[in-house]
Amino acid sequence: MRLYQTEFGLTTFFNYKTIIPASHLELLEDEDNRDYHIYGILLAPKFFYKPDSVICFSDHFEITIFSNSFKQYSEYTIPVCFAKDLNHNKLTFDGIYPYSALKVNIDDEDWLSNNDFDKTFEIQISELFDHCSNALVDRLKYKVLYIGQAYGKRGERSAIDRLSSHDTFQKILIDSQRNYPECELKLLLLEINYRVGMGIANSSIPTIKDNVADNEHIKNVTTNLPEYRQVINITEAALINYFKPEYNSTFIENFPSNKHKTYHQYYELDYNELIVEVDMEFDNFPFIELYSDTASINSVWDFIHYKINNDINRDSMYAMFQEIKS
Repeated sequence: MRLYQTEFGLTTFFNYKTIIPASHLELLEDEDNRDYHIYGILLAPKFFYKPDSVICFSDHFEITIFSNSFKQYSEYTIPVCFAKDLNHNKLTFDGIYPYSALKVNIDDEDWLSNNDFDKTFEIQISELFDHCSNALVDRLKYKVLYIGQAYGKRGERSAIDRLSSHDTFQKILIDSQRNYPECELKLLLLEINYRVGMGIANSSIPTIKDNVADNEHIKNVTTNLPEYRQVINITEAALINYFKPEYNSTFIENFPSNKHKTYHQYYELDYNELIVEVDMEFDNFPFIELYSDTASINSVWDFIHYKINNDINRDSMYAMFQEIKS
């Protein structure tokens, strides 16, 4: 049965998202002004190249790269062009096992003198794959190892600040090098936004609360919009509880709970539902399927969905949409 004729729910979503190699964290610190308050540490495929596969042509060279991550082998031959007027036959290459990076030497002094290009530079093979991936695959699978957040008292602290001095991040870096040498770490940085949904039942549907209580409920919710810090807190908790990443400990088994003060606002205002939209589509990058040992998000239509109040006698405000993933 419905508690009120008018029920409210919170939907949070990614206002902006980016995925970067863990090694690029310092490069992002001074360049990005986004409010990244939630982050994920992800395990992703790592790519290597076959040293005997590099073939030069006048206008490009070709290289065969491969990955054997997550017990799944994949291989691609990629054409690479540095500059249209560069004779790529005048390139030489050096590499060191396990061939995750390729050192390139441009042996053309005349061309270098007329172009702003380093004579010697290095290509990270996984970054080369990322650059070309949209033309190679439709989707990629990344394993969620950890979900965290950073906010501060007034939103002054970001995920980038937190990760720069994060003990768990350092432990995951060390563990991954030892346990997953065929993989690499990536960071998912999220800027969160929200909207408040309202569902009004037909007046013929019985409710536990009367019209007076319903009007008071409407007033309380609409005059006390969500505090952004609690939006961050409940979104982090929902992501952790859904994926149950191996390096998280809190919120794994006891979410949602009215004992958690970090998002008590939604219990005080008697919210009915929480939905977290996990949209992992990108404009120029393959769709990212996030997964853990217990759950996955493998479609733009996959939502994380919770009843905030665990009262089994209280209907969901979205009862007519039970196909929403729970």
